[in-house]
Amino acid sequence: MEAEPRVFLVFDCSKTNTTPGISSPKNHILSSASGISKWKHCGDEGERGMPKTCRCGEASLIRTSKTYENPGRLFHCCPNGSKKEKNHLLKWTDEAVVEEIDDIKNSYGQKIKEMNDVIVEFEKEIEEMKTTVYGCDKEFKDFVVEVRSLRNIIVCGFTMCIFYYCVIALYV
Repeated sequence: MEAEPRVFLVFDCSKTNTTPGISSPKNHILSSASGISKWKHCGDEGERGMPKTCRCGEASLIRTSKTYENPGRLFHCCPNGSKKEKNHLLKWTDEAVVEEIDDIKNSYGQKIKEMNDVIVEFEKEIEEMKTTVYGCDKEFKDFVVEVRSLRNIIVCGFTMCIFYYCVIALYV
């Protein structure tokens, strides 16, 4: 399968705005193939989400497309873009929003996974604590039985001492 060639159209929307297309202060690059239009992001290729600055350092602007293919569609652009300088920022705002939402979802997905791992660890600790508490409870019950036995021995010994004292007192 051969890839369809991409056609890059540059619209000049400078001060007079005589060129139909886009209402922005400078030029922008639009790639079009088979009637489907997409902006070519000429800024930093790795930047995801809402672009704040162009690679040239200028703050990005938000403009509205007035093209036939994308009427009213918002985009981010660099005020320094021109026909000669095509390596400036140009990105659809809706695509940037989708990227930001995807990044947020991925971030929260990772945080949820980390929280689930922490929950599993806490559940293990709780089970260990339950085992420890059960062991302590069993030991406590054993100690109670032992104390009762010792109490019975002491009472029995005390009773024998009193009985012995009474018997000796009667015979003396």
